[in-house]
This record gives sequence, structure tokens and C-alpha cells, in this order.
Amino acid sequence: MGASAASIGSVFLAAGMAIGLVGTAAGSLFGLALIWVQNTYKIIRLAGDVYQIDHLPMKLTGLDFALVTSATLLISFLATLSPARRAARLDPVEVLRYE
Repeated sequence: MGASAASIGSVFLAAGMAIGLVGTAAGSLFGLALIWVQNTYKIIRLAGDVYQIDHLPMKLTGLDFALVTSATLLISFLATLSPARRAARLDPVEVLRYE
């Protein structure tokens, strides 16, 4: 009730970025685990008569990892801006009046 518009916007922005950070971390861990499983157990097999290799090798470079994680964090930030601005413009009395 006594919070300023800027503080309400920053709370929504922080919550959205926390969700984006957790999602990025979980997705990165899942992707790294998937690469490890494929390289260790060779689950995705290729036809030997068509290709010179019998399985699909996966390789992740540090630059690729950095680009993907930074892009997902940037998209999370941009997706958080609109709801944070909209929440900052709301009048708390009008929101609570119909609850």
C-alpha cells in the first residue's frame, strides 16, 4: 500500500529475473547432462552404410554455452520488463477494491 511505483516495478523485475535465472540454470544442466549421456552411451545411432560414424557425437564449446545462456537471460529480462512496468502503473487501491 505504501510502496512507490519504482519499488513495485523492481520487485516484479527481480522476481522475473529470478525465474529466468533458475530456468536458465536448469536448462543448462539438463543440456550438459544430455551431451554427457550421448557421448558416453551413444544412444543416437547413425546408419553405418550411409555415414562414416556409427553414433552422433555432441560437442559444446565455451563460446556456444556463453552465447546460449546470455541469450536466454536477455530474453528473460526483456520478457519481464512489460509485466513489471504494468504492475508499477497499477493503483493498489483499485486492485484491492474488487478482491
